[in-house]
Amino acid sequence: METIVGRRLAQYKIVAVIGTGSVGVVYRVEDVNLRRPCALKLIHPAIVRQPEMQRRLQYSVKNVSRLSHPTIVPLYDYGRKKGRAYLASAFIPGISLRHLLESLADRQQTLRLDEILHLTAQIAEGLAYAHQRRLVHQDLHPGNILIKRLDRPARPDEPPLQATLTDFGLSVAPPGGLQTTPLGDISRSLPYLAPEQCVGDALDGRTDIYSLGVILYQMVAGQLPFTVTKPNEAIMRHMLENPRPLRSLCPGLPAAVAEIVEKAMTKAPGGRFQTASQMAAALRQAAVRLTSADIHLFTPQQTVISLTDHLTEMGQQKVTKPATPPVVNGRSRQSRPSPEPQTSVRQARSSTVAAPILPGRRRPVSAARLDTGTVKMPLPALAAQQESSTARVSSYGRITITQPGQPPRQLDLSRSRLIIGRRSTSDIALNDLSVSRRHAELRWVDGRWLVRDLGSSGGTFVDGRKLTPQQSVPWLPSQTLRIGVYSLHWVGATPPTRLSVGGDRLSVIGEQLPSRGRLPTYQPECAGGKFGGGQTAVARFSLTVWPYRLPEAGICHVLVQNEGDLPDEYMVLLRDESGRLRITQPHGRIRLEPGESGTVRCLIRPRQRPLTGMVRQHPFVIEVRNRAGVVMRDTAVLQNRPVLSVGQFLGVLFVLFLFLLVLFAILWLFLRY
Repeated sequence: METIVGRRLAQYKIVAVIGTGSVGVVYRVEDVNLRRPCALKLIHPAIVRQPEMQRRLQYSVKNVSRLSHPTIVPLYDYGRKKGRAYLASAFIPGISLRHLLESLADRQQTLRLDEILHLTAQIAEGLAYAHQRRLVHQDLHPGNILIKRLDRPARPDEPPLQATLTDFGLSVAPPGGLQTTPLGDISRSLPYLAPEQCVGDALDGRTDIYSLGVILYQMVAGQLPFTVTKPNEAIMRHMLENPRPLRSLCPGLPAAVAEIVEKAMTKAPGGRFQTASQMAAALRQAAVRLTSADIHLFTPQQTVISLTDHLTEMGQQKVTKPATPPVVNGRSRQSRPSPEPQTSVRQARSSTVAAPILPGRRRPVSAARLDTGTVKMPLPALAAQQESSTARVSSYGRITITQPGQPPRQLDLSRSRLIIGRRSTSDIALNDLSVSRRHAELRWVDGRWLVRDLGSSGGTFVDGRKLTPQQSVPWLPSQTLRIGVYSLHWVGATPPTRLSVGGDRLSVIGEQLPSRGRLPTYQPECAGGKFGGGQTAVARFSLTVWPYRLPEAGICHVLVQNEGDLPDEYMVLLRDESGRLRITQPHGRIRLEPGESGTVRCLIRPRQRPLTGMVRQHPFVIEVRNRAGVVMRDTAVLQNRPVLSVGQFLGVLFVLFLFLLVLFAILWLFLRY
């Protein structure tokens, strides 16, 4: 790349390099005539020499210069100097969405869902404004989207963030499709091209809607819907393949958001939103319906951060450290956005399922108070795994609470007697009308939990068996306790396997041991070396599975957490006793340090899909075994939906009957006359 920093091109003094793109290099410059900062795009000479690109440049300059919208970067000037073509536009102090997503992916984080929807709605509104003036972007990808922090929100109901679009009409994708020679480097554009762009069909505003749907998918899931590196891969995947459903990657994602992405990424343009304004309205409506739980808990494996707070902290760092190069117009001089300060980001994390007991409090915090944001709890960094290993599960264990359409939540049990109910004063508050105010009681007796129904209206069920009111029954780790729409599992019930090490002898003390064969060799490890004689360590782990009910083919997530005092290895195995499922088994073992957790993803598919009939339930077993042979099991269900429902099948038969009737009538008339 040619170095021209410090030189002058026309009335622009080159100050610094901002970034590079498929069309050219972007510089931060100063307009010496008007005394204002600008962004100057110096276009590659090889691209300018192509007639098609010359036509696009002239058309883009003519039309984009007339646009005036908060979401579109204003175009100031276009010219040629010393054989070089350049475009001068407004200077936007912010960060490019491409570098933001790369930074979040490196740290395994994601943005708040409300910020994602508002930013995407702003982009859609800018596209709608351009489409009304017959201008299609044609090259929409995160590198052409800039985000800046506002002093005040543009609307009262949205965060103080503004997304802006650049490079209208400067697509280097060949007009004849990807089978022909591209006008430049299209590697960044390939994952976002619409199917009609891949084959050279006519383009309109719905082309940009498809690209925006891919961007929204990436912002929510943290990954692209398709891995595309070559033009032939782009043709195959964009034209023929369907992306993995968003709700299989993010179990807690609201259905309305997943439907917006699915509609925007429909292969045929006629099935998408017909205008960008329709998509913007759908995004705004979905954002209004979000609860505080939806904002943070749509992706349980990642730390949800606030971009507003992140940009504010970056601005404070620039004030305190003037020597640090600012992040402007999409890229800083560093290869990645600077990391966040060591102070943990605190977000209002709400729960409509369980009201946890915070440290230092005797009474639980109700779900209603959490929803209002009066109590702020720290979100665990994905490096929940980096927490001190001294934090152990209490002696009463831990329960996992699941709700349809929501990711599972875990709650440490800290008392020997707990009341479950809808009241905010309950020890475990379940905020749903299907739960009575005082529904059930849990009591710890002789190392196990007893559950008692307190005369609830909906009843309490253990493995599908309804309990007699006021009668206590044991609640075992392998059993499901159902209260209203909630399912509770006791995941902290694995009896601790105590490893007594003395000299070269190793003894395992516990209840869940292999029933046959020799005990596997279990060599304990410790940061300080070998354990001395007489010392005892605890090997304990928990198992969490979600979703418990998979729609058709899907991904089953298995979370294993090492709650013991020693490093351990775990083998995850899925079993289908009916033989009706195809299960992609995980490979190898998971090694976890004390306090760490790891997630395994397994693909579950039915071997055969019925033509018609009712939805069939196929249960399967998830089994986790550690090196000492301790086993934990859980169950989940795959829903095998037929190709045609009963109503659809009867409708097909009825249409076929009418067709045969008409055909018979025609033949009868033909033979008669």
